Amino acid sequence: IDKFSFTMGVVGLLVTEAVLLQAPQYFWAFFALVMPTLLFLRIYLYTKQKLQYFMYDFCYYVQITCFINLFLLPDERLFLVNFAFSHGPLLWAIIAWRNSLVFHSLDKVTS
Repeated sequence: IDKFSFTMGVVGLLVTEAVLLQAPQYFWAFFALVMPTLLFLRIYLYTKQKLQYFMYDFCYYVQITCFINLFLLPDERLFLVNFAFSHGPLLWAIIAWRNSLVFHSLDKVTS
């Protein structure tokens, strides 16, 4: 299963890159399809492992505000707040906690 997961992770990265480079105007639709799927899968798996309270982490708050900004409240100030959150505390958290992209780990890919 590790080979399959790794292959799907690489394919996912390549598809994301292709959408961003070839049709950036449709990235919002790709984002709207992929991210809720991964997020709900994470909620299910974390609840099953009794780790559901980790879903209150700041990074998930930022993801939710990004969805709100994209679909419900397209506001420039909210966009700037999301930009500051993602390029401020979340960027430094990646460095501080040594996060990595591990293609065969759904947990790491979703983070």
